[in-house]
Formats: sequence, structure tokens, C-alpha cells
Amino acid sequence: MRNKSISIVLFIALIVPHCAFAESPDCASSTFLKRYSKSDLVKFSPAGAIELQLVADLHAADCGAPDCYGTKVRISMKPVRAGSCQYSDAVVETEDYNNCKDEVFTKNAGKENEAFFVNGPAVNILEPQLTEIKLMNKSRTRAIVLSSDGFFYFEDVKPKGKLHTWLPSDDDDERKCCWGASMAKGHFKED
Repeated sequence: MRNKSISIVLFIALIVPHCAFAESPDCASSTFLKRYSKSDLVKFSPAGAIELQLVADLHAADCGAPDCYGTKVRISMKPVRAGSCQYSDAVVETEDYNNCKDEVFTKNAGKENEAFFVNGPAVNILEPQLTEIKLMNKSRTRAIVLSSDGFFYFEDVKPKGKLHTWLPSDDDDERKCCWGASMAKGHFKED
């Protein structure tokens, strides 16, 4: 009887995992987030949660150097269901900072937490064709655009305003909505 019990346990241990349980996808293998991963700007949990720690410190198309003021942006996303790499919302924590000698750039003090939502259906970060994720807050006055190349953070978004995903130059009309702040290239580790 004992040998028969051991045989049944071995049979279950060897056969059942291959038949009954599919492996969860590895969200960390996302090519969309490769640049962030390589630069230690994103963390993945075994449960599929993602946390990005970014800095919006470029405000104009100048020499590409970061400005002395900006916003720290932490984006936390949980998958829509366990074992999935699809995301539909995020908790975004922002904190403005000012390292300038001039008080002109001082905005809000302290951290601000707010729920943001994918602008459209849930996104699968393992989808090879994924090029951009747009997140907006409920009032649609703040937005984040993530791409495989970088990100933009927008404040004071106007109703139906177009989100410009490039930095304004002297030739651009900055009164037209909406210009965001981006992240200096120096934050990314290049090959």
C-alpha cells in the first residue's frame, strides 16, 4: 500500500504541473519597458505589479540638459487580473521640487497621490506593437504619456487638448494645449 501511495504522489507531481497549470507571463520581459528596465527606472513584482520612478525635468527643447526644477513622478500599476500583463489604471504620486535660486519655479509643496486611468482599453505591455500608453486623471486635467523612448508629464490639460509629445522650441506656440515636461536623456542608460 505504501509503494502504491508513493507512486500516485510521484505521478501527480510529475504530470499535473504540465497539464493543469499554465505559467504566468513574465511582465519584466516587456520590450516596451526595456529602456526603463535597463536604466533601473522600473521595478516588477512577482504578482505583475509595475512601479516606475521618473523625473520630469525638461521643459523646453533646449540643449537637453535638465532644468533646476521639476516633478518626481512615481507610477504604480497592478495588472487587471492575476497572471496578466494588462493594465488599465495606476496610482500616480507626484512631488514638485525646486533647486533653482529663483522662486519663480516653486509650485506645489508636498506629495500628491491620484488615480490615473488608461485612455482607452487596457494595455498589454507584452504586445510587440505597443508604442505608447496614455494615462489621465479622472478630471482629465493631468496626463502621462509613456513610450518606449521616454515619457511626458502634463499638468493643466485643457478639455480636448492635444498632448504634444515633443518639447516646445522657439518656433512652437506654447499657448496651444498641451505641452508636457519630459525626462532628461541623462537619466537613461544607453548602450
